[in-house]
Amino acid sequence: MRKSKFIAIFAGCFLLQYNANCADMTDGAWKNLDEQYQQNIDNKNIISGMLNNRIYYTDTYHSDDRRNEYNDAFIKSVLGVNLRFSDHFIVKTNIKFDVMPQASENLRQSQLAKGEDRFFDNQGAFINELILNYNYKNFSALAGKFTADFGNAWRIENGIWVNELARQYRQSEKLGLGIIQRVGDEKTVGEYVFGLSAFTNDRKNLDNSIITTRDSAAKSDGTPGDTRNLDSYVLSTDIFYDFGNQEKLSYHFSYLNLAVNKRQNTIIASNKISDEKAFALNMKYEYPINNNFLLDSFVEYTNIINLDGDTDKGVDFLTVNFTAYIFKDFSITLAKAKEKQVKFGENGIDKSIEELSFGYKFDNLSPILKGLLFSVGYRQSELDDKINPITNKAFGFLIGHKIEF
Repeated sequence: MRKSKFIAIFAGCFLLQYNANCADMTDGAWKNLDEQYQQNIDNKNIISGMLNNRIYYTDTYHSDDRRNEYNDAFIKSVLGVNLRFSDHFIVKTNIKFDVMPQASENLRQSQLAKGEDRFFDNQGAFINELILNYNYKNFSALAGKFTADFGNAWRIENGIWVNELARQYRQSEKLGLGIIQRVGDEKTVGEYVFGLSAFTNDRKNLDNSIITTRDSAAKSDGTPGDTRNLDSYVLSTDIFYDFGNQEKLSYHFSYLNLAVNKRQNTIIASNKISDEKAFALNMKYEYPINNNFLLDSFVEYTNIINLDGDTDKGVDFLTVNFTAYIFKDFSITLAKAKEKQVKFGENGIDKSIEELSFGYKFDNLSPILKGLLFSVGYRQSELDDKINPITNKAFGFLIGHKIEF
């Protein structure tokens, strides 16, 4: 076991969400189209936006596999900009700075006898969303590059690590069209938001990164969603209730179909190729014990069949998150995420992440510190291939700050 080490870091921005329906420019253009209309009327600025940077640090101090014992620090940044042409038309974009996938580097790391520290390795920037958005009262439409409304666990930011597994099914960087229709009132009968998007993966148009070039799948892989036509789609329904006095309840249901180009795929036997299909459902409930103590609970289940376009493969995800907000500035998060992969004729793989973390927002200490957040926590993760299960133990922190303009 190595001696744990800290590095002193100061970060830019972090947005702590209290409600899955609140504004989130990290992947949120789709999620908030139905709310943008009134904001356009109220805000006469031609340009508005948010800069959101975070620095994460994790020290995996113990593992059953020594290659997993290392320090890891990286930055996640988002610059979101809205360009307002009128009360009805707006262009929304966000640019991300994140760790870029590097298969060759991952292979090299796996061949080491023990872990090697990683400090801001393979960081790069790319266009994550670029949308032309039309809003009129309770109706919204979009065209461009966006993140589809499938699941929410990858979006919830309570805690530090627990949403890592859910990010695997985040449907980001899609090129296509979408519509949203909102009916009802969350303070009376409930607000119902119905969404439909049709898209293809962005592989040629706005997918390039700078600083570090990220890996991309070969055409022969036949990645689900790569048909080049708008054959893939997401259907979603979000339901919101506001009972007053900070008590809120929401549900999310979504169905995903990622079309596969059978003629391109040379990896899977032709009689086992099929569209990847999935559904996600979740519930989020916020309940105030008193004016200074708010409980926020969230649970999401996601099921995917024909994973990667292979009828022999499937995977289930479960995310459970409990967060207590004390005096609004302090937070305590207890969370767990599980992933269960299955493949016909094989043992399958189980993964899990358990987290206990503590956060503090500095908003009320000083105007200079507004938006600053610090979180620290403990994580235990497991990977069980039914032959040689591995347990990892780590602690870490994040520091961040949010700037709106």
